[in-house]
Amino acid sequence: MNKAKTKKKQTFWTWLHQNRIRVFLWAFLIIIPISLILIAYVGSYTHNKKVHFDQTETAETEFIKDFLSPDEITSLELFIEWDQLRYPDYDENSDQYFNGYYRFNIWYQPKLNYQINSVNVTPVLQTDWINYRSLGQLTTIYPTYRGMHVDFNYNLPTSPLLLVNVKEPNLYMKVIINITVAGTQSEQTVYVKYDLSNINPNLVVQ
Repeated sequence: MNKAKTKKKQTFWTWLHQNRIRVFLWAFLIIIPISLILIAYVGSYTHNKKVHFDQTETAETEFIKDFLSPDEITSLELFIEWDQLRYPDYDENSDQYFNGYYRFNIWYQPKLNYQINSVNVTPVLQTDWINYRSLGQLTTIYPTYRGMHVDFNYNLPTSPLLLVNVKEPNLYMKVIINITVAGTQSEQTVYVKYDLSNINPNLVVQ
């Protein structure tokens, strides 16, 4: 039995040695390109899943990876309505897009036993797969409708990679909640993601 196994192994290594150039060429032509493609896809996907809320990225910038849905906040439920979309215009002379924006109606409802003193939201529109990002202004919101405007001057949809089609950005929000519970005031910061891929705006502005 051991002699048979030894002979089988020797036969395999002999074949590998005899065909080493062919094996190397197959590895070079197939395995290496596939590996490079996978690296490109994984790198693009993971890099653009990191979000920050600074105007300019610095060494101190905090990147956020984990986000709640609007109804998962402990102290309140956040309501968002995609109100308007304006696709950007294109200037051939400057090769730039301009006048594009997303507008949302946003409000909240306190949950039981929470007294909400103030809620401030900083929005970011950012795409998956490709580095399209736009930071909005800090907006104070209330239990009634409040408009939230974010400029977005990028041309969508786009296909940065084969079989990848980016149609809309995601809306990410840094939500700072000042609350009073049992007579004690505190501040809570949560991060929320609102997926725009399966919904439509109330109005597309021309």
